[in-house]
Amino acid sequence: MMNQESKEDSDAENSVKVILQHTSGWDPERKMKKAHDLFEESIRFHCGRNGRKIDKISSRKLAMQASALGHRSALAECYYRGWGVKQSYDMAVEICREEAKEGIAYAQFKLGVCYERGRGVEKNEAKAVEWYSKAAAQDHISACGNLGVCYEEGAGVTRDMNKALLYYEKAANKGDILAYFNLGMNHEDHDVEKAKKWYRKAAAVGYLDAQVEVARLCQSSGDKESLRESVMWYTKAAEQGSVESMEELARYYEKPQLNECSDNALKLSMHWYYNALKKNSKFAVKSLSTDASTRQKAMHFLESQRKDSLRTIQCDLNNLEMLHESILEAMQGDFLSILTQL
Repeated sequence: MMNQESKEDSDAENSVKVILQHTSGWDPERKMKKAHDLFEESIRFHCGRNGRKIDKISSRKLAMQASALGHRSALAECYYRGWGVKQSYDMAVEICREEAKEGIAYAQFKLGVCYERGRGVEKNEAKAVEWYSKAAAQDHISACGNLGVCYEEGAGVTRDMNKALLYYEKAANKGDILAYFNLGMNHEDHDVEKAKKWYRKAAAVGYLDAQVEVARLCQSSGDKESLRESVMWYTKAAEQGSVESMEELARYYEKPQLNECSDNALKLSMHWYYNALKKNSKFAVKSLSTDASTRQKAMHFLESQRKDSLRTIQCDLNNLEMLHESILEAMQGDFLSILTQL
């Protein structure tokens, strides 16, 4: 049986075959323009820009397609991430160096990433700043955002919060979600509403950390409208695997007086406890093992689930019996009556 990762690999490889067939016979200029457009779209999905939600699967497919059509920066990205090729930071760096010499902003930015993280080269934060600065001078969005982080943390450069905020705002004005998030963090202490505004922008395109942060700020506001918004963002974050959000939702739905779906509250509370347990949540283990009230609710929930399961099984058995009778009729040659009933 094909697992999810294998299926994604197969889908991506098939998408490459499709694009190669589609562009067969195109002249080199047209093909390269298509490759450029595909890689730009890959970046939009990867970063959640231009109205796109973060979608790493689509980003991967598009980068692999662009690479297959000869886009060098896309090939570097594929080597960096191991998309369709064996992962090789060395190869990614080699390609980016060639591209950076020609003034390609993406390659300059990616070299900055490699130097900052020590991938394919020896870690060198000053070199990272140098390459980020070259790319930022060409208005490369992610380079501006990363340069802001360098100035905020004093990594490879003298710490300068004014310059950090300047670069964050420059990146944010062009739709960079990490810049949204960093601006949110920098406004929390003195302007919570502005912090929420920036977090919401990143949360809206699926950035998990921002969803958790805006949920937390709304939760602390205390009023009903803010609490509703908090639950919405915690739910989105929990669906992406945030254990902290699962725990918060389990707590919330366990207290019917706080929420507006008391009829379904127990089921939702246990649903999030269960999901948190699967993620090895110490909070969930402690609540279900030591808190008598929570344990009693869990037992009640499990009993109701058992009864629901038995009803489902009985219904399935009845359906199987009807199907069996229909098959027997068919085997006796009464096909017309079966078809009429369908």
